[in-house]
Amino acid sequence: LPSEECIMRYDNIAQILHVLGLEKEGHRAQNALGLMDLAREGLPPTVLSRLQEQFNTTEVKLFEMMGLAKRTGFRIISERQRLGLGPSDTVLRLASLLCLARTRFKTDEEARYWFFMPQVALAGQAATDLVRYDVGARLVDEILERLPPVPRP
Repeated sequence: LPSEECIMRYDNIAQILHVLGLEKEGHRAQNALGLMDLAREGLPPTVLSRLQEQFNTTEVKLFEMMGLAKRTGFRIISERQRLGLGPSDTVLRLASLLCLARTRFKTDEEARYWFFMPQVALAGQAATDLVRYDVGARLVDEILERLPPVPRP
């Protein structure tokens, strides 16, 4: 199941749905339990291209961030398969972390850049190398939570 502790830190579930393009498909989750239901049902494959776009990265790098084999990722996309529970959980985790990062940096570009740069607080590793693991995602979440929120125009 999705990491409820990680997901519940976000006040705006609607923003997570927006990042993944799910609000366009009529998905309505009101809280973390609603997100867990979406994960159980299996997210549509369109969330992969949407998340790839949001992180401004390649499909292969996104699959690495998710801990998903390249062949599996490309098969999901080409055959338009719904994601299983594990990949759905990871997608929700990544979207949640990106939403949090956007509140900590002045621009979306700065937030994305932070994920890909080695971080001293992560022993020189980039957040993208750790987020595929629950414990790694929790570390990234804790570091982002320590950063002060930045008002956006």
